[in-house]
Amino acid sequence: MANIFWVTAKTHTDSSIFQEPEKFNPARFENPGSLPPYNFVPFGGGARICPGYELAKIETLVTIHYLVTHFTWKLCCTDDFFSRDPMPAPTQGPSRSNNSQETSLIQQILILHASPRGSRVL
Repeated sequence: MANIFWVTAKTHTDSSIFQEPEKFNPARFENPGSLPPYNFVPFGGGARICPGYELAKIETLVTIHYLVTHFTWKLCCTDDFFSRDPMPAPTQGPSRSNNSQETSLIQQILILHASPRGSRVL
């Protein structure tokens, strides 16, 4: 008997499936039929897909809508970013050791300041 473990994160960053996989590009999902099956599986797939899939999509859309309509956003710390590999850490701050044996994708995190719009009570 063999155990097979599928690391979906590697599938999601495969350049033979997604052009420039490290780049944030939501347009690549505008036409879901253009992707071969099971190449983007954040919630699993098939008969055992996560039952919270639709709820997660709705929650995400409602949250983004609320944040965009209730706040104005300004970029802070334009000379510094945070890198995430796998935990956030300032790129220009104190150094930290990374004992991970696996090469992971470095992601940059923008630091934003949110100001409430108008006189809305939160």
